[in-house]
Amino acid sequence: MSGISSRWVYSIIMAGSFLLVVAGHWLSGRLQAETILELPHDPDCDLRQGSCTSILPQGGKVTFGIEPRTLPVLKPLALSVNVKGIKTRRVEASFNGVDMNMGQNHADLPAAGEGKFNGMVTIPVCIRNGMEWEAKVLLHTPDGIIVAPYRFWASK
Repeated sequence: MSGISSRWVYSIIMAGSFLLVVAGHWLSGRLQAETILELPHDPDCDLRQGSCTSILPQGGKVTFGIEPRTLPVLKPLALSVNVKGIKTRRVEASFNGVDMNMGQNHADLPAAGEGKFNGMVTIPVCIRNGMEWEAKVLLHTPDGIIVAPYRFWASK
């Protein structure tokens, strides 16, 4: 190896591998956003009547709506989120049964203009005629994730 010992090459490879592992661990910690605020559930929100708005403590607001307002299961639901007063890089919604685990029901909501995000989701059927669901709207901001929960009743 033209004057370079294999021991020296091995040392360089090991040092480089160690640095890659340390850098990867540091970067993954930096990329995983943490929840910085979870808003309380608003008991006056009725998504069957129309969109609901949550006011953020720092002055912004998020409005969430679902169509059709009959909120049927096993049918596509159109989701809309409108964010004002806060920089939002990405929006997603996570749907969970309030009293029963119904598995992962998730929707990414692509940007649809200034502060507007739209997407689709289909929620599964329950063995009962209907059940209460909670949609958590996740706002990915430069500082972390803000969670706005909305509850609704869905039926067959």
